[in-house]
Amino acid sequence: MSDDLQPLDPHHPRQTFGMVGHEKAQQLLLERFNDKKLHHAWLISGPRGIGKATLAYHFARFLLAQPPEDEGASLFGDALPAEAPSTIEISPDHPVAQRITAGGHGNLRTLERQVDDKGKMKNDIGIDAVRELISFFSQTAAEGGWRVAIIDSIDHLNRNASNALLKLLEEPPKKSILLLVSHSPGGLLPTIKSRCQALPLQGLRPEQVTNVINQHLHEADQGDLQALSDMAKGAPGIAVELAQNDGLDLYKQLMHLMLQLPRIGTEDIHNL
Repeated sequence: MSDDLQPLDPHHPRQTFGMVGHEKAQQLLLERFNDKKLHHAWLISGPRGIGKATLAYHFARFLLAQPPEDEGASLFGDALPAEAPSTIEISPDHPVAQRITAGGHGNLRTLERQVDDKGKMKNDIGIDAVRELISFFSQTAAEGGWRVAIIDSIDHLNRNASNALLKLLEEPPKKSILLLVSHSPGGLLPTIKSRCQALPLQGLRPEQVTNVINQHLHEADQGDLQALSDMAKGAPGIAVELAQNDGLDLYKQLMHLMLQLPRIGTEDIHNL
């Protein structure tokens, strides 16, 4: 689906700057880019909520911010040497970053589950979405340079959609890259995994989780931040989701009841 059709959630990974953690993964992507050995498909895997999609959007911004290779030529037609980038971080003020944040960059496509006519989230991503992605890659790049697709998550592709994606992975277009987010890579087709560069991520350290939570929940006190960090177990996305869905209040109620053991009132249990 075209990126400009996606909902603009303030907590969506496309809105997140200042990557926290996953330094080795960032360095690997940067080194492969600088060495001109960038694989056409990356399987970014790991537990839910640890920043896999955030990393994908960071790298997408980086790629789309790179000038086309024919820019920077001298008067005599010789390309001037470009200094190798030292980070994949792109400023939120960069025009490319602003357009991606707004959901309107012509060289980026994202596939996510969509809401149906009744307002409920669909169970999967169907073949039509993958066909649109294949059409996107079959055309000339709208703005030159790289074309990038993010699938968040590939676990949600149904069987037909997975088989259609496999054809794209087998014959990747030039200057194109697919960033495939997976929470459960063990359930993917072996033929898909074999055509991707694996990039497994681990959970963040407690202080990193607190840092991320603090960026999203500015009004939370230190006690709440610590409780959310403890519950998240390395996944700040889970912590933010808990905070948004009253998970912290439920946690406090549970702790209150636990402190009353073994004398818990029946009414308190029913209320919980």
